[in-house]
Amino acid sequence: SPRCNNYKFIIDADQLVRESEEKSAVSLDNDANLDKFEYLQNQIPDEGFGATADITGNVKEYLQDVPIIGQYIDQEAISARQALKNTQIGFVLGIVGPYKGAISNKELSIFQASVAGLSNEKQANQFIIITSRRANQIARNKAVAEREHFSKLYRRTKKKPNDPEYLDGSQLTGEMNKWRRDWAESEEAKIFTPEVLNQLGFE
Repeated sequence: SPRCNNYKFIIDADQLVRESEEKSAVSLDNDANLDKFEYLQNQIPDEGFGATADITGNVKEYLQDVPIIGQYIDQEAISARQALKNTQIGFVLGIVGPYKGAISNKELSIFQASVAGLSNEKQANQFIIITSRRANQIARNKAVAEREHFSKLYRRTKKKPNDPEYLDGSQLTGEMNKWRRDWAESEEAKIFTPEVLNQLGFE
């Protein structure tokens, strides 16, 4: 019936907003991972990063268990390396989830290609940390703004059908789709803001 269809449109639209809110919650975990990664990264000397350093670091991890040789290896740096690799798994698993739909596809493609790790130079990891923090912020801002906009439109579905302000469920869905398109193209959805570019060292 038309009433059931109307209700279904509203429920489906609300579900999409809830998904943004779930992504926002994941972004908080990602921020905690970023903080942990940055802390551990600072426990490893600059020469401990890069493709060659990653290979030699793996050899050192292997040799630490070898009698006599193991005592000459910097245990603290090895522990930091191992903890950092564990944190990296969290990045790989969560790199896309919170951001899809929150940032533009063009920026998302740059972001998806970026995973922090020991095989990167330290500066590359810093790029990933800074842009990831901004993407997390965007995901949270989008969830709040999307819920506010949905609530405003939802109140209009409660008006009488002859009221000029009235929206049915299908119209509400259409308005939300427009809002998401506009958000993706807005300044609020940009990762590379002047502030972020400044943190990255771009003039």
